[in-house]
Amino acid sequence: MLLKKEERMHIVRKEDRQITTSGSEQLKVAHLSQTKNVRMRIVEMPPGASTGETPHAHEGEEVHVVLRGRVYAEQGEDAGEFEEGDSFSWNACTPHRVQNIGDDTAIVLIAIYTETDNEKEFI
Repeated sequence: MLLKKEERMHIVRKEDRQITTSGSEQLKVAHLSQTKNVRMRIVEMPPGASTGETPHAHEGEEVHVVLRGRVYAEQGEDAGEFEEGDSFSWNACTPHRVQNIGDDTAIVLIAIYTETDNEKEFI
């Protein structure tokens, strides 16, 4: 089977992950893997940190899984508190925000799907 480069398995070892910081809160973002339309990230949020003072919006859809800690998430008129093992998802075109409401660092796994091959970072 002859696959095109973009069709082949893409592997990112833990020690090879790109790590960036995002926003004034300096969220630690580990870039796990991505395809043309899907990006996987692990975001570490210190206590009180959030994805921004106000909700933001962008193209695509997001699925979040809380791996550690407690977070508050809001999207449009919906909001809730989530803890380890909980998940939530939304259309990212609606303004949204996530905040660590716990006493320890929260860790959230995020999958972002976009229709287009967009290199813009959303976190």
